[in-house]
Amino acid sequence: MPNEEGMHIRLATALSKIVFQYEEVSVTFIKSHQRADAKSPLALLTLGVGLDDEVVLEVEGPNATTLLAELEACFLKGFSSEE
Repeated sequence: MPNEEGMHIRLATALSKIVFQYEEVSVTFIKSHQRADAKSPLALLTLGVGLDDEVVLEVEGPNATTLLAELEACFLKGFSSEE
């Protein structure tokens, strides 16, 4: 996780909003064998993701590649505080 604050409510909500745009795509965040549905900000928060933690994404469904590219762009820019 490149964000200095790790996973927080604003970030979890922003991620969920992106994922909800792709209704038929399933996105799961995985950290240390814990899994969270990316459409649920609360589930994302329960992972306890901190700065530099490794998170694996499982993305399945139509337009999965497009959604993955959008999520990757967000991670690469470090989820600026404007999220």
